[in-house]
Amino acid sequence: MIFLTFKDVKFKTWDETLEKLRELFQKEYGRHQELGSSTRIAEYEKNYYRKILSGSASMVEMTSALSNLSQMLHEHHQVAPIIIIDEYDTPIQQGYSQHYYDDIILFMRNLFSGAFKDNLHLSYGS
Repeated sequence: MIFLTFKDVKFKTWDETLEKLRELFQKEYGRHQELGSSTRIAEYEKNYYRKILSGSASMVEMTSALSNLSQMLHEHHQVAPIIIIDEYDTPIQQGYSQHYYDDIILFMRNLFSGAFKDNLHLSYGS
C-alpha cells in the first residue's frame, strides 16, 4: 500500500511547499526499503528510488513518484498496490490563498494523472 497525507502541506511559498512534498515522498519511499535491493526491479528504477530517498529528485521527477513507486512495488511483490491519498486539497487551497496556485495545480495534476489514470500497476486508488 502507498499512503500519503497532504494535511501538513501549508506553506507560504511554492519552494517551501515543494520541499515538504519532497519530504513526504522520501518518507513513503523509505517505508519500502525492500526496493533498494530488489532483484525484480531494473537498475534505472533503483536509481530513481535512491534519488527520491536522497531528496535529489527534480520537481519533474517527483511528479512521477506515485506511478513509479506503484510500478516498483508491483514488480517486486507481484501484486499491484493500493494508493490512498488523504487531504490532497490542502496544498491546493494553500496555493490559491498564497498565490502559487498555478504551480501546485500543475504539479498535482501531473502527479495524480500518472498515479491513477491508466496505471496498470494499481489495484485500487482513493
